[in-house]
Amino acid sequence: MKVTLPTIPWIAVSCMVGFMITTFAACSQQLNSSKTPPDDVPVHPEEVEGDVAKGQALYQRHCLTCHGASGRGDGATGLELQADIPDFTHTEQMYLEGDQTLFNVIKYGGRAMDKSGFMHAWRETFTDQDIRDLILYIRTLSRPMA
Repeated sequence: MKVTLPTIPWIAVSCMVGFMITTFAACSQQLNSSKTPPDDVPVHPEEVEGDVAKGQALYQRHCLTCHGASGRGDGATGLELQADIPDFTHTEQMYLEGDQTLFNVIKYGGRAMDKSGFMHAWRETFTDQDIRDLILYIRTLSRPMA
């Protein structure tokens, strides 16, 4: 018994393949562009006008569950995730972590900066000034280097 399969016109097939390739390329470009932080001028606490108290309030509302009350990375949700959450009280580690890196991790998420994917992007929640306020507060959690 001979089975014949319906033939699909080659024009339709090539149109579908072209559409799929174009769609994939557009989606890929959009994903990559949303993950790549811009080359901003670095943020330095001594040059930024900010509100540490506002940063503290934002931290307590949005960051405490993962990063913990003292910033040690021991918040209840963070412990459940068993993720590598940074210790903001670790002076040497925080000294080496640039403000621009902190800014980009908060704004664009950990994955965009080759850090933990558990840290999601906050760009829809925080303004740039909110992020600067958070950084100013986070910097208070570690003692200055002598």
